[in-house]
Amino acid sequence: MFYRLSSYIIHAPIEGTEDEMLLHGYTGAVDIINKDTISYILNLPDNINPSNIPFSDNTLSNLINRGYLTSLTPDEEHEKLIHIANVLHALNKRFGKNFGFIVSYDCNLRCPYCYEAGISNFGDSWNRSTLTHEQVDAIYKIIDNIEPIKQLRSNKLILYGGEPLLKENYEIVNYIVKKGESYGFTFSAITNGYDLSVFSDLLGPGKIENVQITVDGPEELHNSTRVHRDRIPTFERIINNISLALDLNVKVKVRMNCDQRNLGGMDILKDYFRAKGFIAHKNFSFYGALAHDFQKDLKFKNKQAASVEYVSREGYAKQCANCNPEKEDASQDEGITDRLLKSFKSGRPYGLLSNYCGIFSGSYFFDPKGNIHSCWGTIGKTQHRIGTYSKDGDYLFNESLAKLHDTNVGKHPQCSKCRFALICRGGCSVKDINMCAMMPRLFGIAANRAYKSYFRNMSDIIN
Repeated sequence: MFYRLSSYIIHAPIEGTEDEMLLHGYTGAVDIINKDTISYILNLPDNINPSNIPFSDNTLSNLINRGYLTSLTPDEEHEKLIHIANVLHALNKRFGKNFGFIVSYDCNLRCPYCYEAGISNFGDSWNRSTLTHEQVDAIYKIIDNIEPIKQLRSNKLILYGGEPLLKENYEIVNYIVKKGESYGFTFSAITNGYDLSVFSDLLGPGKIENVQITVDGPEELHNSTRVHRDRIPTFERIINNISLALDLNVKVKVRMNCDQRNLGGMDILKDYFRAKGFIAHKNFSFYGALAHDFQKDLKFKNKQAASVEYVSREGYAKQCANCNPEKEDASQDEGITDRLLKSFKSGRPYGLLSNYCGIFSGSYFFDPKGNIHSCWGTIGKTQHRIGTYSKDGDYLFNESLAKLHDTNVGKHPQCSKCRFALICRGGCSVKDINMCAMMPRLFGIAANRAYKSYFRNMSDIIN
């Protein structure tokens, strides 16, 4: 039997070593291989007679079994990737349903990069409507109708907004959480953390177990972007509320929205968290994320919004190349570092995915206006809703839902032929980011991060 080099090989040199990292785009195999070996493999002719390759039987067998050398034609490999994408997508649709409450669209902050500025007119026209008891009852009924089998849906419901944990929302949030407890649900909240202490009796295991809170750098930088509507500083109060949540055994993930102005403050903020004892806390994690330009032309109507200098994804990844991915999320390299590390530690294949996020398999967010959305990036924009619901528990999905749930990277003619298809997953349609040009560079950065982290930790264990 003759073999050829697979069309789905991904590789990157490891700086300061004679190694390269090898990843196969549809088997998920991850290997560290000598550069000379990689160079030889990549220059093999299309029709390879195994008897002519100067490798041991074991090495040759591994190259074949892990997919790097294949007897399949390019067209057959393409069909195989499409099949894998369809299987992964079917599994996600079956087991990947998530639900959330848009408690209200009101917010007590006026952040210049806010992606909901289009529906709030930069905070001047926030919709004041809040979920009612009747709507909450209806939403729980709808959740049971959409997925009656509890094992096939997430048991953690998301609280979102606007700002879900406004002090004015306490009564309805209490109702949501108490009712959810009776159904066996727990909760996570995406919150700015300013009014978190008001909800202290609802925080902790079995209730609101997880919170994501944004802190945009050291105090001065944070207070310049996480601006309260009454123009009062927010940093100190939010930090105190993080301490409170950790004391109540809540898992706290702090997000720093990064632009060109505050990116250099990330290390200063980490040092501050370290001094506070947060970094060492088992329930604390910290990550940086790109402030994305959702506003586009709209931002020029607002002086503060127009002043934001957005940073590229590649620029962020380079800035964080030496961050410790064990404690800091690597999501801005598309999660590649994290998945490589998991593969190293478990000995299992890289976690391949058929879609960029859960909107393509089953995400449902219910707002106070009777709309159902699939993505928090489009929340509040009626043109992007996937359906509507009534306080009686009736609901109707539109054609957008069927279109979303029929989409995966294998169904895109160009994407499915790309070696990064199941790593890139087609990119984010809401952010409209073209990942094609940057994926090789992002993989190179992620490969080096994962390698350094894993082998540094291995060295620590040996020592």
